[in-house]
Amino acid sequence: MTDGDVDHPEALRVRLSDAREQVRTGDPAAGLATWDALIREYGDRADVDSRRAVGQALLNRGVVLGQLGEHAAAENAYRTLIDRYATDADPESRRMVAHAYFSRAAIHDARGDHAAEVADYTAVVDRFGADADSVLRRVVARSLFNRAATRLDDGAREDASADFASLVTRFEADEDDELRRQVAKARHQRALMFERRDDHASAVAEYGALVSRYMEDADPELRTHVAQALRDRAALHERLGDHAAAAADRALLAERFAGIA
Repeated sequence: MTDGDVDHPEALRVRLSDAREQVRTGDPAAGLATWDALIREYGDRADVDSRRAVGQALLNRGVVLGQLGEHAAAENAYRTLIDRYATDADPESRRMVAHAYFSRAAIHDARGDHAAEVADYTAVVDRFGADADSVLRRVVARSLFNRAATRLDDGAREDASADFASLVTRFEADEDDELRRQVAKARHQRALMFERRDDHASAVAEYGALVSRYMEDADPELRTHVAQALRDRAALHERLGDHAAAAADRALLAERFAGIA
């Protein structure tokens, strides 16, 4: 087969699909071998279809190796992908690089290397934060949230708060479902952080922004976030002695969100 063959893109798609099916049906070794063979055969080709297929094979290898607990090998697959495609302008290649950074951050987290984890999330935000591509925007939002959570766990509360705030500012007006969920989660975390700092007015404001923004949303995950925000705001009002406000929140919870854990 040559780069000009009509069947070239379809043949690559079939091989990628075959490998995924091998993994899905319980034979990850066979799937990894199929991806390895594709990488060896097409790794030096310059055409877009070959480069995309090789990148996808490397990404898939990293994911499966990570699931198998082979962290060093998974990290190597992600590093190879990033090194090969870091300067590629092809939109699909850029998405794969972003996913590789994000997935490698999870490997660092599993190893307890939070500095490296934060560095990979930062690479996503810095390199793709201004991109309008919807897939990249989702990866950036997830990276901001995860970086904030890791920083919070490490005691870097101000940095974590800044990340949650950046996520809200960047994506609050976006109507994409996943981005809306990320914004709701970030607002909830900010409210909890304000409570821990005894900044009760800011906490109430964050809970209020979350409830107001997503109260009418039918998305189950967003409804769960709204319900929890109402519970937490009611508990805060109760602690502050504002029993009427607490009762109003609980009434709204019972009326609109009964049965949501």
